[in-house]
Amino acid sequence: MLEARGMTLVIEPCPVHENNMITFIPEAYYVMRRVGRPSVGIMADTYSMQFGYERMSEIAAYGDAIRHLHFSAPNHRIPHEKDGYDYSDFFSALHEMHYADTLTIEAFHDGDFEKQVNEAFKLLKNGLGELY
Repeated sequence: MLEARGMTLVIEPCPVHENNMITFIPEAYYVMRRVGRPSVGIMADTYSMQFGYERMSEIAAYGDAIRHLHFSAPNHRIPHEKDGYDYSDFFSALHEMHYADTLTIEAFHDGDFEKQVNEAFKLLKNGLGELY
């Protein structure tokens, strides 16, 4: 059904305080493999990964299955270069796997939304470089 419509279903691991089933990328990968359909993949969420102490290298390790990414700062705010967090492992994983699928910022904002989004785009542009 999904294949016929050109759709993809992604499995999102969520932190243990939000769910008790799939909390890490390897668990999502196991379920994805059991389903065995090319239209099923994984969505990695950097907030969930950081909350669960999952290494960003898991993104590259399961790169063939990652179809979508949610990106946010560890405090679930809009990420930017001066927020005090190091995103180099995240960007290294994307470069290692030559990621070219979708990536969205899923985060809360406080204050000037337009300014924060522009700062996030700058971070993404610098981190992604030639990938996009």
